[in-house]
Amino acid sequence: MAERLMFADVVVPRTPLDELTYRFAPEEPGELHPGDIVRVPLRRKTVTGAVLRVRADTEISPEEIQPVIDVVASQFITPDLLRLLRWAADYYVCHLGEVLELVLPQIVSGKAEAVTAEIGAAENGFNSLPSELEQAFNAGNFGVWVTAQRSEFQKLLFDFIRRAFSNGSVIILMPEAYRTEFLPLLRRVWGERVIEYHHQMGKKQQKAAWQAIVRTNHVVVGMRSAVWLPVRRLSGVILVDENAESFKEERVPCYHARDVAVARARFASCPVLVFASPPSVETWWNLRRGKYHLLDRVNFRIDRTNVFVVDMRQHRRELVSPRALRDLRNALKQQQIALCYINRRGLSRYVECADCGTVLKCSRCQSPYILSGAGRVRCRVCGAEDEAPERCAVCQGMNFNYRAPGVDMVVRELKRLGIECQSVTGGAQDVQLAAADAGATGFAPVLVGTRTVLRSDRLRVPGLVVFLNFDTEFTIPDFRSRERAFSLLVSLLSRKPSRLIIQTTRPEDPLLELALQGKVSSFLDQELKLRAEAGFPPYKRLVAVEFSGEEKTVVNWVNKMVSELSVLPGIELLGPVKLLQRRQGNPQFRLIVKLPANLMPAKVIDRRKLRHPRIRVRIDVDPREML
Repeated sequence: MAERLMFADVVVPRTPLDELTYRFAPEEPGELHPGDIVRVPLRRKTVTGAVLRVRADTEISPEEIQPVIDVVASQFITPDLLRLLRWAADYYVCHLGEVLELVLPQIVSGKAEAVTAEIGAAENGFNSLPSELEQAFNAGNFGVWVTAQRSEFQKLLFDFIRRAFSNGSVIILMPEAYRTEFLPLLRRVWGERVIEYHHQMGKKQQKAAWQAIVRTNHVVVGMRSAVWLPVRRLSGVILVDENAESFKEERVPCYHARDVAVARARFASCPVLVFASPPSVETWWNLRRGKYHLLDRVNFRIDRTNVFVVDMRQHRRELVSPRALRDLRNALKQQQIALCYINRRGLSRYVECADCGTVLKCSRCQSPYILSGAGRVRCRVCGAEDEAPERCAVCQGMNFNYRAPGVDMVVRELKRLGIECQSVTGGAQDVQLAAADAGATGFAPVLVGTRTVLRSDRLRVPGLVVFLNFDTEFTIPDFRSRERAFSLLVSLLSRKPSRLIIQTTRPEDPLLELALQGKVSSFLDQELKLRAEAGFPPYKRLVAVEFSGEEKTVVNWVNKMVSELSVLPGIELLGPVKLLQRRQGNPQFRLIVKLPANLMPAKVIDRRKLRHPRIRVRIDVDPREML
C-alpha cells in the first residue's frame, strides 16, 4: 500500500523567506498542525521552523519536495499569533521569516511543550472596572479603551490586570522609566508571576524569561519585543505612554508596538488598555470615529502661575533670555537642580524670518524648508526645491536665519555666562546619577538634557525647567513635529513643574496656547484638519522606501520603481530624495509612497521585486520621523 503523503508550509526564522513546502507522512513523523515547531532540511543544514499550513496536495512533484525531519513542539504557536504573523508580513512589507524571528528569538531545541498553569480564583477588587470594559472581558470581545488622566491610571491599570490575569496572560508594554516605577508595585501583588522581557536584559536572562513565559501564564512587562511572545492564552494587553519613541523599531521589520499590540489583541479577541497623555493623532482619529473608547476626559486644567513664555524676538541674538539666566543663577544659589532642555536633533535646520518668526514651508507638502546652499531652499520630505525668497510673505521682512542649536552649543554658552552645567543626554538614569552626585557633594549644577529626559517619569521634575528653543520642536521638517511638540509639553505640564520657562519666537502659535490651556481635544482636532488637507496619516498611509548602494545603480533602480508605481490609481509619490549622509559610505535615496488608508502596503509594494544584489533596501511603514 502506497504511503499517504501530506504537505506542510513551513516558515524558517532569521531568513528573508516566506513559506517553504515540505512533505510528511501522517504515520512518520506523525500528524502535523498549524503552529507546530519542526526541524527541516534547508541548504544542506537542519533548521527549525514553524508550520503555517497543512494541506493534502501541491502543484510540485512530491519527489522534488524534501521531508520534515521531526516535530520539536506541537501547536506551539497559537492561531491568533499565526494570523498576526501573516498580517505583519503584509502590513510591514517583509518576509514571514523576518517576522517569525521576533516570535522565536532563538532556535527551539528539545521538547518545548507549553503547559498552562492552573489559575486560582480571581482576586477580589476588580469590580470597579468601567462597565463596558467589564462586559468585554465577560464576552471575550476585542476593544481598545483609552485613558488620558495620569491620576486615575494606576488604579485602572491594577484593576485591568486583576481581571485579565484571571483568564490568562497579560502583556504590558511600557518604556524603561515606567518599568522602573511600576515593577516593584506589580510584584507586591503578583510576586513571581510578574516577569520582565526586553532587549536590555542579558541573553541568559532573556532566554530564561522566554522559556518561563511560554510554559505558564504570567503578567509580562516589556517594551517592543514582548508583544510577539508566544504566550499560551492572551487575555489582555496594556500600552503605557503610546507616544514613547521606544515603541518604534528601526530595524526590519520596522514595526510599531502599539499597532502590533492592537492587531494581536484583535486576533486574540481580548481588550486593550492604552494610557495616552495626550493621545496620538491616530488614536484620537479612532476615538472620533467610535472605533476606540475614551474612559475619561483628555483636557486638563493648568496652573499658569509659574509658567513663563519668553518672546525671543526681543532677544534675537541671545540663546538664553535674561529671565532664564536670572532663574538659573537663583537655582544654583539655592542648590536646586535645574534642567535646560534642547531638541535632541540639534543639527536640524530650518529657515526662519528673524523679524516675525515665520518658518518657510514647502508649498507641496507643508513641511519646513531647509537651507540647501546657493540661495535655494529644499524640502527633505518630497525633494522640492525653490529659490530662497527675498522677503517674508507675512511681515515683508528681509532678515532670515537658519537655526541649529545643539546640546554642546548650549553648554558652551552657559559656561561663558558663568553658569555651572553639564550635559545629560543618556536619559533618566543619567539624570538620577547627576542628582545623586548633587546630593552627595552639596552642589547641584544646571543639567542640559534632551527629549528623553523630559519623557521620563523617573525624573521627578526639578525646581526649574527651561525650554531653550521650543521652536525647533514644531518646525522640524516632519509632518509629526507639531504633534510631538504638543505631546512633550503636555506631558511635562501634567507633572506640574514648580517653574517653567518657554523661549520661543512664536508665542502666538495656537499649539503653544492650546497646550498651556490644557485644550488637548482642540489641538488634536486642529491637527486632524491639517493632516486631511495635506494628505498625511491617518487619512493616508505612508511607506518610506530607502535605497543604498552605488549611486548610478540605485538611481536606475529607483526610477524603475517610480515608473511602475506612478501609474497605480490612488498612489502618490514624494521624491525620490537623496538623503544627507552622516558618515562615509554609499549614498542613500528615499522614496515615500502614499497609499489609501484602507490598502495594505504589500498590495502595492512587492517585496520580491525589491531584491537586487548590489542595492540594500529598507522599508518603513508609518515612519515616525521624516528627516
